[in-house]
Amino acid sequence: IEKMGNKQRDSARWTWFEGRMHEKLGDMRQAKELFEKAATDATFHGFLAADRLGAPYALCPLSTPGDASSYARVANDPAMVRSMALFRADRPGWATREWSHAIDRFTDVQRQIAVKVAQENIEHNHLTDRIVAIEGNLLDKTDSSCDLCVANIIADVICFFAKPLTAHIVPGGKFICSGIIKEREGDVHNALIEAGYEIIEIRRKGEWVAMLSRRPS
Repeated sequence: IEKMGNKQRDSARWTWFEGRMHEKLGDMRQAKELFEKAATDATFHGFLAADRLGAPYALCPLSTPGDASSYARVANDPAMVRSMALFRADRPGWATREWSHAIDRFTDVQRQIAVKVAQENIEHNHLTDRIVAIEGNLLDKTDSSCDLCVANIIADVICFFAKPLTAHIVPGGKFICSGIIKEREGDVHNALIEAGYEIIEIRRKGEWVAMLSRRPS
């Protein structure tokens, strides 16, 4: 991390990892300073840093979609191209992985453009009966139900949506949630149980936890 350029090192992502390193080494003062710095950023790692501090999340910035050249860069991004092709080939699992790979690198504006690109591809390929691309709070945008819901996001969001999400999962349907830091496993587990889910499986890998649960029939 010390050998990185200033721009890369100062990002919330690497500030978070540097904070975790100091935390593991027992230097709590330096870790706290780094978490406080990262927590000012409205990104995934900024939210993780806020979780470490027990602090509120920074508000997401309001972004305006870019121009035609910005649209072209997103539409022609190799991971986006592969994702759209895999959706057309009815390989949603592989397509989602490519989509996630692209979205992880995109800015807020590019992510909004990516949703538009996906919507246009879905319509052009007559896949509107199988795929829906939505920007925003999904629970406010749809009244439909599904057999399987997947959420790879921070613990607080999973806990917040656990109960209202039951209205969008069919009885017996499954809910996979991941992206949970191990310190928040208990919070997510309790939230799922309180919302009425049955925990089927829990997987742990390093700092991360994933859970498979089921809405009772």
